[in-house]
Amino acid sequence: MYSFVRGMVRVFLLTAVVGAVVVCGTILIAGGEPKPTLVATNLLGQNEWQAGETAYVRITTTDVDTGKPAPGIPIKAMLYKGKAPEKGDGSPAFRASAKTDGQGSLSLPIQTKADMRGAYTLVVLSGSDKPDRIEQPVKIVSKSRIMLATDKPVYQPGQTIHIRALALRPTTMEPVADTKCTIEVEDSKGNKVFKQPCATSKFGVFSADFTLATEINQGTYTVRALLEDEKTEKAVTVERYVLPKFKVAVTTDKPFYLPKQTVKGKVQSDYFFGKPVSDAKVTLKFATFDVAFKDFAEVSGKTNDEGFFEFEQQLPDYFVGLPLEQGNSLVKIEASITDGAGHEEKSTTTVPVADQPIRILAVPEGGVLRPGLENVIYIMASYPDGRPAIWTGSARPTAKSGREDTKSMQIASDELGIAQVKYAPAAGGFALHVEVGKVLGRDIEKYRSIEMGGAGETVAKADFNLPVNGTPDETLILRTDKAIARSGAKVGLTIISTKKTGSAYIDLIASGRTMLTRTVDVRNGKASTDVTLPPDVAGTVEAHAYI
Repeated sequence: MYSFVRGMVRVFLLTAVVGAVVVCGTILIAGGEPKPTLVATNLLGQNEWQAGETAYVRITTTDVDTGKPAPGIPIKAMLYKGKAPEKGDGSPAFRASAKTDGQGSLSLPIQTKADMRGAYTLVVLSGSDKPDRIEQPVKIVSKSRIMLATDKPVYQPGQTIHIRALALRPTTMEPVADTKCTIEVEDSKGNKVFKQPCATSKFGVFSADFTLATEINQGTYTVRALLEDEKTEKAVTVERYVLPKFKVAVTTDKPFYLPKQTVKGKVQSDYFFGKPVSDAKVTLKFATFDVAFKDFAEVSGKTNDEGFFEFEQQLPDYFVGLPLEQGNSLVKIEASITDGAGHEEKSTTTVPVADQPIRILAVPEGGVLRPGLENVIYIMASYPDGRPAIWTGSARPTAKSGREDTKSMQIASDELGIAQVKYAPAAGGFALHVEVGKVLGRDIEKYRSIEMGGAGETVAKADFNLPVNGTPDETLILRTDKAIARSGAKVGLTIISTKKTGSAYIDLIASGRTMLTRTVDVRNGKASTDVTLPPDVAGTVEAHAYI
């Protein structure tokens, strides 16, 4: 399943070029001057392009002696299938000419055709009289995203598996139409039991039906969809099963617990035609998890005339925190009910167990802190079951941060449980101490929130050692004015840098493809610009900045 919505774009902030290649060269420009100018030429871009879309490469020219941009340098770019000819221009698949701008930069769009595949060579000629020649191999591929689905997760022998798939281009989310594809099925022992060639419709949809035999290998089957160079798999279970006679539901009085607290709850059992399962035998098993689940208590009894059974069980005073549960532990409650006819049904639920009633998390705006700049640190508080908590409290750097100023800053969260603090850390590391003093209650029926703490009290606290990357001489922070934008909308980008003047480069990358590049002037350590997102882009867009 895809986590994005058509027409919506999520903007992520990074400060490095990912998956890019950098090729450098030098040329001499006489230009009528007594002494020739030595110019360094850099070529930056992805080494893998999507067929049928526009790829962007950045070419920069810099005066080697002064380190300043060299404007007005003639640039000639050609794209060849396979290797480029050693002499002459030959017959390139793409050709363009331009000059670097006043900042010594050129953003060159290269439009690839839908039928272009395989290895190509990009040739860049920098200069006019004796141009410097830069060659960079690139690979043009045709990628797609396939969403594969079946009508249900479990099948019995003799039933039919209905298979359906949707193929979209990763960046534009356009359907992959009229393209050959294949659907395969493997049984639990790896035997290929079904294979059907097919073609996508104009909407990018393809499907197949596979009827299981009555006597087959049972277990986990693999359904596979193949399209161009892409492959997607889905596992389904094939086994004989009996439909349940009645349903069992287990509920607890709290969404989470602390060690030593008492779990109170109810078990409700009803036949599917509505009648309660009365006077049925109930067995509850309570288990904690370490390397495996281990039972620590068992409660038994019978349901009343309405199919209810109430229970209480005190928790142990020791639990093992689980990394996958962000340090929380959990209690598993397994309910087994046997009715008067001897039919048994089971239901299992898990409840979080935490060492504190509030969980605290601190995240720098860029993932890591940048030295010499004022960084925003987001502090989030939530209940152990993940619901946000509205809170007030304090944050202060500790002695480990190396700061002389360790005064506390009073902070308050928004409706999502997120508060902000701003600090300018030094190089090395940064230690932060956070305390939640009061948690505000909300609509109990909707959020099951609990008001905790008060003046002079501490509900929860945590210490964080946040990484600080970079050097104070040359580092930057990139910010956007929004985290979610619509396709075709404007997004404001702001760069804050310890470098007071110069040029900064911005790239927008979606699905590994550079979709936009821009050069901005840094003045007094700050630069800002607005970029318009392409109307055909959807999903996650990464904003990269570098100096």
